[in-house]
Amino acid sequence: FPAIHLQPFYRKLFGYRAGDFPLTERAADRTIALPFFNRLTEAEVDAVCRRLIASLRSAGRAGYARTRRGGR
Repeated sequence: FPAIHLQPFYRKLFGYRAGDFPLTERAADRTIALPFFNRLTEAEVDAVCRRLIASLRSAGRAGYARTRRGGR
């Protein structure tokens, strides 16, 4: 999700823009929201876990490649 101040309601009400709260935006850019509610089936939990694991592996490979090239 975008940082709360970048949600349409807050943008319209207070006129917030990207860059107004850079630390919040940075945290939001690095945050994921996993589905959770009391009626998730076991199959749905398994699907979420598989996708999360695949994403983490992909991000790990990308991070490894960046460090090999001298990036961050």
